[in-house]
Amino acid sequence: MTQEGGAAWFGAGCPVDVDGLADRLPEAAVELTVHWPIESEQVMCFFSGFFPEAMEDKWRIVAWPMEGGLRVYFFRSWSGVLTYVLEVSEQAVRRIWAQAGDPMPEAMLGAIVDGYLLGKPCLVPAPPELGDDKLRLMLHGITWAGRRCDAVEPQNPALAL
Repeated sequence: MTQEGGAAWFGAGCPVDVDGLADRLPEAAVELTVHWPIESEQVMCFFSGFFPEAMEDKWRIVAWPMEGGLRVYFFRSWSGVLTYVLEVSEQAVRRIWAQAGDPMPEAMLGAIVDGYLLGKPCLVPAPPELGDDKLRLMLHGITWAGRRCDAVEPQNPALAL
């Protein structure tokens, strides 16, 4: 999508075509099995999703009910690109789909969920190659989480997926 197309999508309120949403996955999706325990009241936060109010909000998040839980779709607010999908049951996040080549999907999605859906501090993971340059790290955090970024945490390469 071009910059003009992304701006138009954002300006139109980041509309999501719900027809076929239940079957959509990120391009070249990779599926990961996870077990993130969640409280029942947090499920409502997932169900509510997130609508960006300013360009500094980097995500449009939409939940879709499915048998036994929800699928939650994470679209970039300026481009409309579907980047992540997660499957939520009553007690845990069970699966994540991310774009192939994403070096830290579980850690990044955890930060986005915390900052955008659960009202927790958004601690954005950073790949080791960013080093410890504070400006580069903060730019990375703002690029991924916008005004919701509370801090950036360089990741240990041994822990990367």
